[in-house]
Amino acid sequence: MRFLSTLSAVLPVVSVLAADVETGSQPELDLSVLTSHQAPCYPVTIRVPPTLSNGTSTSASNYVPTPGDWFLGTWYFSYSNSASYQTYLNMQWTIYPTSNFANDGSLQDLTTFQLLNSSDSTVWAIYGVDNRTVVNGETASDCYDFHPTGDYAPFFNTYEIIAWGYDESGVPFSVLYETAAAGQTTPSFDIISRSDSGPSNSTLTAIYAGVAAVHSDALNALIPNVMPIAQNGGRNGQPYPTCDALCESNTVNPYGF
Repeated sequence: MRFLSTLSAVLPVVSVLAADVETGSQPELDLSVLTSHQAPCYPVTIRVPPTLSNGTSTSASNYVPTPGDWFLGTWYFSYSNSASYQTYLNMQWTIYPTSNFANDGSLQDLTTFQLLNSSDSTVWAIYGVDNRTVVNGETASDCYDFHPTGDYAPFFNTYEIIAWGYDESGVPFSVLYETAAAGQTTPSFDIISRSDSGPSNSTLTAIYAGVAAVHSDALNALIPNVMPIAQNGGRNGQPYPTCDALCESNTVNPYGF
């Protein structure tokens, strides 16, 4: 969970994303393979988060992992029950490989946002590294332990993709479950999209129907507090978020972006 604390830093966001490796073909991303993940044409199948089910639930065993590098890149936070996220504006989440990605699947994790109801247009940044989550001795698919650096190091948690797909306009979305970070008591249920408009209303209905169908008390308890995360296009025209060495240190400094 990415939240501001008394240690919060305003960080510059100025370097270059790690380049993808070209293979000349990405058959796993072919639309014919992914059509069954478009909602509401098809139901949204929610899995119980592996950290809650120890990876043993039927929904977990039936989960289809995200293909290839489908999850990498920048996402817009659309909805969340997180009280912290609900104070953010134009919240983006950028995921890209570390130099050790080929060996351990680790990712660089950069959350950037402005503050809601503030005249200050500064973009704040929180950086960390995501390591694959192990549940019952096995690496869980699409689950990562988030380890922020520097001043944020105590606020680690785990995030788990519990559903993914495309809305009726063909825009990708994902549904996340985040365990509570240190000092927090409530997990997060997040809906993110490749569009700052978020998933279509019919797709949202399908997502909530998927949550109801899985009969998870833990997930159901979060839904009443899910609210939109404000996106007003205020960062349009800016470069996509990236992070240099100073940004990666999460060290308190006087610079903004």
